[in-house]
Amino acid sequence: MPRAALPQDHPLAPDLVVLNADIRTLHPRNPRMQALAVRDGRIFLLGDSATVRKLAMKQTRVIDAKGMLAPGMLADFVMLDRNLFTVPPDELQHARVALTVMDGRVV
Repeated sequence: MPRAALPQDHPLAPDLVVLNADIRTLHPRNPRMQALAVRDGRIFLLGDSATVRKLAMKQTRVIDAKGMLAPGMLADFVMLDRNLFTVPPDELQHARVALTVMDGRVV
């Protein structure tokens, strides 16, 4: 796998990259992305897998999500009380969190 020519202490050198994922951003111009980069526990970049892969360094953990969750991977997500992709825009403000999962545990 090719690696970018960034020094490890460069602000864009990620600790983790996730490639080949199905990421829903809810942003009208870029509703879906394929990859993300994490540094210091925060997502700092969403993009296509080829672009994000170029940021990975030798010590960057690389996960190939293959478009799905996999056994053994801990998921952070929220479940809402309605489908945000199908409700009218004026109802979005009424959506409520029904369940929150962090580090694979309900919180």
